[in-house]
Amino acid sequence: MKLEVMPPTCTVGTADVIGQMPSTWAADIRSVVRDHVKAASLSGDDQSSREPSGSSIPYGIVDGRTVIAELPWLDALYRGPWRRAASEFAGVDLDVARDPRVGVNLNSLNGAGSRYEMHVDTNPCTGLLFVTTHDPTDGGDLVFSQDRADLHIWPKAGTLLVFDARQVPHTVNPLLLDTHRISAPMNYFAKGDPQIRPALDDYLYSEGP
Repeated sequence: MKLEVMPPTCTVGTADVIGQMPSTWAADIRSVVRDHVKAASLSGDDQSSREPSGSSIPYGIVDGRTVIAELPWLDALYRGPWRRAASEFAGVDLDVARDPRVGVNLNSLNGAGSRYEMHVDTNPCTGLLFVTTHDPTDGGDLVFSQDRADLHIWPKAGTLLVFDARQVPHTVNPLLLDTHRISAPMNYFAKGDPQIRPALDDYLYSEGP
């Protein structure tokens, strides 16, 4: 993996993984999002959020149970070669999620103004597959913020990121055009981690208004 470093604490590993996926991978994911996305909302009152208290940010989600059923190849990559790559990146042997909702999700931001909250992660390693490509003309960049230094990563379809952002707040900036941003976040855990996070999972997988 190529490493891109943001001082002082955030290291992001990136890899082009198009060759590891089926030729129809992007169309398959788009189809699943179209057919199965659920409305949800992100609350500034959650412990992991860095948004103002009382705020609510809408977005769309497809949880891991649907990914397992509809995109078994994506779940297999999460459990196999991408877990091994994440473990090498982290320097420890990582586990996949035991809760089927949590392993691989599909996040959907649709339309100008759509964004993802500023937050920190609770698990030691996160994978993130970009499904759509975006540039400064349409927004949607991923931003890691630490000590007034920002690392902006523009989504490129077929790129996998791996990072530890438990101490580094990060967000997705608003879309500027009427476009659709899709990504696939993945949760990895330390061996022996009880993976007990009912409040966070109920928050993430509850349906919004």
